[in-house]
Amino acid sequence: MDPLPVAAGKGKRSWFRWCLRWLLRGTLGFGVLIVLFYLEEDWRGANAWSKAEAELKAQGISLDPQTYIPPPVPDAENFGAMPFFRTEKVDGYLRMAISKDLKAVNSHLPYTKETGAEPGSLPYLGNWLKGESPDLPAVQARLEAFCRQQMPGTDIPPEAKLADIFGMVCPVLADMRAANATHPQCRFGVDYAIQPSWDIPLGPITDQIQVAKILSYEERLALLGGQPDLALDDLKVAWKINAGLAQEPFLVSGLVSLGVVAIHLGAVNEGLAKHAWNDQQLAALDDDLGKMDCLSENQRAVRGDTVMMQIPAMDYTRTHRRVALYGILIGGIFPGDQISWNDWLGVGLCWLIPSGWIDTFKADSARFNLLEMPKMVDPAEHRVYPDREGAAFAAMDKAGSSETWRNFVSPLVRPTFNSVKKYAYEQVQVDEARISCRLERYRLAQGTYPSSLAALVPAYGAELPHDVMNGEPYRYKLNGDGTYLLYSVGWDQKDGGGQLGSKSPYHTSDNLDWIWTNYPDQRKAK
Repeated sequence: MDPLPVAAGKGKRSWFRWCLRWLLRGTLGFGVLIVLFYLEEDWRGANAWSKAEAELKAQGISLDPQTYIPPPVPDAENFGAMPFFRTEKVDGYLRMAISKDLKAVNSHLPYTKETGAEPGSLPYLGNWLKGESPDLPAVQARLEAFCRQQMPGTDIPPEAKLADIFGMVCPVLADMRAANATHPQCRFGVDYAIQPSWDIPLGPITDQIQVAKILSYEERLALLGGQPDLALDDLKVAWKINAGLAQEPFLVSGLVSLGVVAIHLGAVNEGLAKHAWNDQQLAALDDDLGKMDCLSENQRAVRGDTVMMQIPAMDYTRTHRRVALYGILIGGIFPGDQISWNDWLGVGLCWLIPSGWIDTFKADSARFNLLEMPKMVDPAEHRVYPDREGAAFAAMDKAGSSETWRNFVSPLVRPTFNSVKKYAYEQVQVDEARISCRLERYRLAQGTYPSSLAALVPAYGAELPHDVMNGEPYRYKLNGDGTYLLYSVGWDQKDGGGQLGSKSPYHTSDNLDWIWTNYPDQRKAK
């Protein structure tokens, strides 16, 4: 009997057992390495977060969310607790009910001559800074037609002025003015305890833009109709709403606050262009604007957003991976949307990345937002330092071990850094509005604008606001036709002689100089 086949069979089985044994050993070894990798990365992440916490604590920065929640206000004193700010669910989202009540008005506000000419639209009031003066009888006729359209059978008194007719359509505005006189504080009803933090309903915050547009429209109607006191009362309502927005610990509420201020500064500016304000009203506007501190609000919003929104969101993602999975895939659940391979890669990463990576990400973003970004802003000195932005991002580049890691961190921290420019621009606009109020007071008293801003001190204030971009006086030039040019050197900190540069009205902070456009020909003045 030939023994070779038996020996060959045994050799094959022996080889198979050997391969299987080493495969099992290799798999076990690889599994051990993976476990050790996750343990090490989790340790690294925990250590990174511990160090970041120590750094922040050493700088006196609290990571307790309760620190950033506005203190409670009794309803009897809270303007934000009035019935016209009540909230309700609309299509599953919490919205402010006032936006629903005034939806018809808001949707008919005209922004151009073309939209103002559409049937059923409210009348276009013109751009007073461009020399456009509306036909007042035609405006009144359109207002009356709109009022009867919205409220059939309404009896409009023959002596009713423009703002009076608009007030008939929006009686809630009168309720706001009355409540503003008796409710000194404003805090909106935001539920900060909701988790994950990105689910906190901010409809009551973002809807304030609609209210601002409606109030601003009435302010302009009041100025056209010779009722500057009514316009000033509406502005005081706007500043009260803005005070409530500015103390919310979210960057989105801060940006809405900037939008609200910008909308109402437009009405202030239009009134200045029309010489509609008297000395007492100008002094009141100056005083109200002087209470705004956009630079402090920027730091409050960034700190609050980081501690109240970003850090809790990362902690929640760390322990609820399925939520992150849903967040990545949500873009693909709508009809016509497609999920790319990058989305699927993100899905895998949500389940596979070590918890330590999330902790490291949390540590880096918190350090940048709470330690590096604040170096660009000094509210106490009323200054912004754009040149420090490069150093802040250089610190971020050094923190990540790869470009991929930096790209992972950058989207979360860039909005906070970019917000500095928006807040700086709005602070400049507030400062320039205050100076313009004093220039107008001087004109009312002397018949002409002064040759320099020095003439405003001390008669109209102990000192003038200085340019937040370089710490120097704002640039001022008296034009030959009696108008003036007032501007900041802007983000590049270079005096361009009052140049705008931006082609888009929606990116005014990109202008070479940040000017206060009070007259049509200011854009051409050099």
